[in-house]
Amino acid sequence: MTTNATDPVAEIRRLHAMVRRGVAVALECDGHCKSYEGHIYAEGPGVGRLALPDFWGGTGDYHRPHAACSATPHLELHLYVFGPTRHYTWKGDTWAEVVGRARRDVLSWMRERAEDGPDDPEGARWIALLQELEQ
Repeated sequence: MTTNATDPVAEIRRLHAMVRRGVAVALECDGHCKSYEGHIYAEGPGVGRLALPDFWGGTGDYHRPHAACSATPHLELHLYVFGPTRHYTWKGDTWAEVVGRARRDVLSWMRERAEDGPDDPEGARWIALLQELEQ
């Protein structure tokens, strides 16, 4: 999938949907989680301020396209269940760069979870998700 620089909000929402699918798989495999799983906050030109809710719909859900915002695009993701830490920030010159790097990182974390292979129930779930996302 390529990142469409003309509609960064749509690309951020697609990233959010991908993260939510990953959270669902992670919760099937292991119930340990945080209340903020999957919450995204984005701010910058062409977006304004955008908050997308956590997996359960509780943390933020708004879009203020005309709000004062930072001069450069930045995106924050709060995710514990399948990332290497808990909170992530990507910054860049364009939304295509920022969302593209975030998407690559999220996919790499999913691939790491799939490394146990198809014979492992958890690995099989991650492999199936990755195959769906690559279609």
